[in-house]
Amino acid sequence: MAINVTPIPKLTALAAPAFTLGTANAAGNALTAVASNSTLLAFDAVAVDAITFGQSGSVGSAAVAPRRDHVHAMASETVTGEWITSRDMTIMSGVTRVINNDAAVIQFDDGAVQTVQIPIPILSAAPTQVNLWFRAAAGNMVWRGDSSTGAAGQDPGANTDSVGDLTVTLASQKFTALDLVAAGLFTAETAGDMGGLNFTRVGDAAGDTIGGPVLLWGAEFVY
Repeated sequence: MAINVTPIPKLTALAAPAFTLGTANAAGNALTAVASNSTLLAFDAVAVDAITFGQSGSVGSAAVAPRRDHVHAMASETVTGEWITSRDMTIMSGVTRVINNDAAVIQFDDGAVQTVQIPIPILSAAPTQVNLWFRAAAGNMVWRGDSSTGAAGQDPGANTDSVGDLTVTLASQKFTALDLVAAGLFTAETAGDMGGLNFTRVGDAAGDTIGGPVLLWGAEFVY
């Protein structure tokens, strides 16, 4: 005679889900059950990484994912430098503007004291460098300079500096930078300042050994 065995129903203990997110499927080995309306861990409340300029990429290692509508913070756009061409400069005391290698440049003659006025743009920050870029024969150039700046609502001469006579060594027909900040100008400027700069080649000084014209290509403001 056949005997039928009827299992006695009993309550099944339900465990909290322990599923993990990964990069490949894998079988588990737990002998527990979960309810169909359980909540699975897929997200967390950690803000996603802010994006910065020059940032390197990474595959990441977090066990959870960001939400679909997440938003990355983004670094503010920053100005790292500005370029003032010789066309923006005002010729004074005998300086001429010439064409050299298809560029309009300022020419300071040998044996003369000549000045050019250079506009100072609205500064994004206190400049770390203000480079004047020259090209000439090898030798020493004697120069002097003064700067005058102010912010909106200020006297344009709120910040003034003056240096000279100083010497800079120029390489033979190579671009050479003269840093006016390192020389002692622009000592008190801050963001928002603007104004003007007078630069003079003292070509008749005994220490000026260029023996020919000096070409000024432009001014570089570095922040």
